[in-house]
Amino acid sequence: LEALRVDDVAALAFEASLAASGTADLHVDGQSFPLARDMWSAKSVTKTFAEEKFVPSVIEPSFGVGRILTAVFEHTFYAREGDDKRGVMAFPAVIAPIKVAVLPLSNAKEFTPIVQELERQLRTGGIQAKSDTSGVAIGRKYARADELGIPLGVTIDFETLVDHAVTVRERDSCAQIRVPVADVVGHLRAVVEGRATWETLTATYPVLDTKKE
Repeated sequence: LEALRVDDVAALAFEASLAASGTADLHVDGQSFPLARDMWSAKSVTKTFAEEKFVPSVIEPSFGVGRILTAVFEHTFYAREGDDKRGVMAFPAVIAPIKVAVLPLSNAKEFTPIVQELERQLRTGGIQAKSDTSGVAIGRKYARADELGIPLGVTIDFETLVDHAVTVRERDSCAQIRVPVADVVGHLRAVVEGRATWETLTATYPVLDTKKE
């Protein structure tokens, strides 16, 4: 009988047998049990519900995305050796929100076309970039980029106007190399996408001898 209460089709078929002959055999686990008309009945009804009430199941995890981001920030932040005020977010390039900083040495108008062209090429290549065209010193621009976790910086200086090359700086080591403007976006994209490393670039372009930041 419990099975008939679950299976509507079987229940209606059994009811039809009872209605036709007054008795019907109920088969359960290989055994047959005769039932009379007055022992069981079933009918099909239609009910209209104006509303249906239910208690929703709510999942309340003990952590949210805010805690995950806090953990990422905690594990990637550090201060430059010897200067506690220079904070660095050491995001890997693959997860850094901004991949490249475009940094003209000054706000001289001669640099504007080069900055705009680099920004255009980076956007076309799907690389998130941020430029800093303020008049502050280049060291301050580097510090700003480090605080944002930008892994690579491209500096346009007065030599760029002559040799058509830019200085590429790696955030964590502060090492710098000189790369032709025509090739720099391709190399940056390879590093950002994980197809190359900073060491790959320094094997092709020698590290510049610069004073410690």
